[in-house]
Amino acid sequence: MRCEYPYCEIQRFSQTWLMKLIALVDVGMILFFLYIMYQQLVLGHPFGNHPMSNTGLIVSGFIVIAISIAIFVLLYSMALIIEVRDDGIYFKLNPFHSGYHRISWNEIEDIEVVNYGFFRYGTGVHWGPGWKAYTLVGSSAIKIKRKEGSDIILSSIRPSEFLDTVRSYLNSFQE
Repeated sequence: MRCEYPYCEIQRFSQTWLMKLIALVDVGMILFFLYIMYQQLVLGHPFGNHPMSNTGLIVSGFIVIAISIAIFVLLYSMALIIEVRDDGIYFKLNPFHSGYHRISWNEIEDIEVVNYGFFRYGTGVHWGPGWKAYTLVGSSAIKIKRKEGSDIILSSIRPSEFLDTVRSYLNSFQE
């Protein structure tokens, strides 16, 4: 993606060990269900002490395979996109947001870099009383304190550059 704005950032789900683990579990589950289906549907050997009907096996196998693939595709396609534009900060978390969310300059009371651990906000969208966090990678984020009282936390791979760009806009907006 080519950036047309003063600041752009695209974060992708980058925990390769977790993606490999999920892929391994997914492949294992798919192969197991394919083996069971082969045993029962092709060879005619019912699987287990209380085997499912052929229709039940086909339906449940399809559901397990579809869910396994969907989880992997969902994590693979996750991306947090942040843009600083002339009228505010825009962000969206693919594939959960269809459009951008905007925080206009006049909504912002304060902004700062915060460090967080994986266990504080995790990955994805998290919220609590008075705050909402959109995190995908790293351990640094920008905390945007809004005048209305709620905070937005956006993980960032370049927090200092993000903060400097936003502060320059805030300074010119307040003058």
